[in-house]
Amino acid sequence: MFDLWRISRAQKLPFRDLSDPCIDATCSAGSVALDASDDRYLPILQRNPRDDSACVNLMRVGDDISRCGIYATRPEICDAYPFEMVRGSIDLRPDVGCAPDAWNLATLDYHALRTRHEHFLAEWDAHARATAVFTHRAESGDIASAFAVYLDFCEAICDRTVAPRSENSRVSFALNRVVACAREVNESP
Repeated sequence: MFDLWRISRAQKLPFRDLSDPCIDATCSAGSVALDASDDRYLPILQRNPRDDSACVNLMRVGDDISRCGIYATRPEICDAYPFEMVRGSIDLRPDVGCAPDAWNLATLDYHALRTRHEHFLAEWDAHARATAVFTHRAESGDIASAFAVYLDFCEAICDRTVAPRSENSRVSFALNRVVACAREVNESP
């Protein structure tokens, strides 16, 4: 949700226009229940209409050349790609689209990669906590359980808590502030 907010502000696009609901098969802590079914949803960036496996911001600039169209405000997970944190260590993801020898591991700034991953994990934790508050409020009838309402809820939290991304700061918000705002947000922010 924080990435969507940063992108919407940088691109001057409505927050709602950037995201689609995606069924979360694993029912992770950051997913939200929106109906009576057992399905849980995650907000994801819209998919590219020409390539459903790619983000809508992936631009083709040649036959085999692609570039991110929002590189300066790309999502945290994209910033850290193609690496992941495994038991506290930075490692190459197993699902990367290029061979491991395409990366010169000896020249990587592991401290910066670790910092970006820690920031991503902190934002994911804050997102999961805010989503838990939304789910509780929706189940109690305090707020409508619809994807558009959920996105408005997330946007209102971000408006109140997010500071610009900073390499000097591991976390740009306080988790307790995110949860407090989630409890305060009205159905129509």
